[in-house]
Amino acid sequence: MSLHSVVETGSNEASLRVFGDVLNHETIESDELVRGAARGIRMTYVSQGASGERRPVTAVVQVPEGTAPVGGWPVMAYAHGTSGVGEHCTVSNLLALHGDLLAPWIQRGFAVVATDYAGIGTPGGHPYLSSAASGANVIDSVSAARSMVSELSVCWVTMGGSQGGQAAIATAHLSASRAPHLRHVGAIAVCPPLLISRFVALAGPWVPRLPVPDFVTYLAYILAGLRVSRPDVDSSPYLTPLGQRLVDEAPWYGYAQMVERTRGIGVGTMFRRGLRRTPVARAFDEQTHLPTEGYSVPVLVAAGVFDPICPAPLAERFVARARRRGQQFTLHRYVSGHQVGSKANADAIAFSLSVLGADSVARSSS
Repeated sequence: MSLHSVVETGSNEASLRVFGDVLNHETIESDELVRGAARGIRMTYVSQGASGERRPVTAVVQVPEGTAPVGGWPVMAYAHGTSGVGEHCTVSNLLALHGDLLAPWIQRGFAVVATDYAGIGTPGGHPYLSSAASGANVIDSVSAARSMVSELSVCWVTMGGSQGGQAAIATAHLSASRAPHLRHVGAIAVCPPLLISRFVALAGPWVPRLPVPDFVTYLAYILAGLRVSRPDVDSSPYLTPLGQRLVDEAPWYGYAQMVERTRGIGVGTMFRRGLRRTPVARAFDEQTHLPTEGYSVPVLVAAGVFDPICPAPLAERFVARARRRGQQFTLHRYVSGHQVGSKANADAIAFSLSVLGADSVARSSS
């Protein structure tokens, strides 16, 4: 049976099994490997959507060259940033294009597991920025990868940027209870969209055209994602005909295409009414909520001080709240915008090696 046929038939929840079970897999071609990877497997596995319903999800695992160390290759679960909300907006089949980011991890001895998230690469729609879904998708991808590759360690870290930064924090909160058979030792969230529901609630016809074209794309994706996760919440009464068209078309276009299509369109032209104190705003706040306590692993948050998409002050506020509640959160600031670059990646690798070492010491002394 082909990978595609399993994805199609696997969308029936009754046919799906335990979270992390692999439904199908295939070996990937050498030109799809990240530099330094010896081999890779693409797989479809069982995870969940925003409401906890079982969903098939696709991911890829790539393993470093050479012999695995004692205990296996530590795993870095990669949570990708916004690629789109359509079924065709996969990242796992284009992982080599993320080589500048991922190759240093593989060269330092990490196996990389990258999920596409529910609804990207599989049918059923993508619940964009659902903390519950994205965190579960990342965790279950590691369980699935370990069932396919015997050389993988039980120890793993998570790293993600933008949308994936939110997923990384959600993973840190959920991992201990969802996957007690694994040892999640840390998470890195790069430019995560923290506390942004308050900004979405300000959207309305009064918002002028802004110099960042991405805002219209993000709002279209947010409202398209809510149609998937919260079909009981209707955003159409708040939208102009243009806004309605953009939300309708959002699943058709990947991120770069959508940004280009919405260039020159102002946020205010999408709305006939404001979203503040509406069911739409409340639903988005609930969907994106991340607690500030209950984390069992250290979390590194990287923020660009000039980030117009995920403002650093919101990351600072979230981290401060978590630290007041005794959580192991650290904030690194970078003089950059939404793309913090290679320095943050090097810091993320150093953080991961540190928490892996601390975990090893703790286990040997217990």
